[in-house]
Amino acid sequence: MLSINKKKNKKNTKKSLLILSSVATFVLVAGAAGWFFIYAHQVPPQTTATQPVGSIDYGPPTDAQKKEAEEQKDAILKNNDATGQPTGEPQQNSSDFTINITRAGQASAGQPVAVRALITGVNSGTCTFTFTKNGQPSITKTSNIAYEATTSTCGTDVSISEFGQTGEWRLTAKAVYSGKSVAAPEQTVVVK
Repeated sequence: MLSINKKKNKKNTKKSLLILSSVATFVLVAGAAGWFFIYAHQVPPQTTATQPVGSIDYGPPTDAQKKEAEEQKDAILKNNDATGQPTGEPQQNSSDFTINITRAGQASAGQPVAVRALITGVNSGTCTFTFTKNGQPSITKTSNIAYEATTSTCGTDVSISEFGQTGEWRLTAKAVYSGKSVAAPEQTVVVK
């Protein structure tokens, strides 16, 4: 009699576990379906609040922004010839142009010394960069001024092998346009 009761208890326990797991599975599936239909299909509310100053609007451009961009493109194209090179005189008088060294240094020891400059007031000409150090021959490099959409730049990379010694070198930069020249303030560059 005892073994018959054990068999019935085992059957009842198995039935109870089967029913319990079926109910738990149903509750999980119903909960997931309910969440999907309630939350996943909601459309986020549209806000009409103004953006704080300094924030970025990643939305599509407004009509005013599109018009402004087209006007800027037209002005650039009007100032360039068929080859894309600037035409005519620069917007500023050539006696008012300036040069500023924006970069002078190495990425790491043993790498070339990169020199870059920003030139305002002209759209062509040349830049001359000169490195000097007592007891060492001077290193002079010349490059053309490159005019891009709104700025003019020039630059060069000087191989580390051209420097006879590491240490502090003086750098001067000069821009020449229409027979006139301007110089940037002298800088010290550490060559490693």
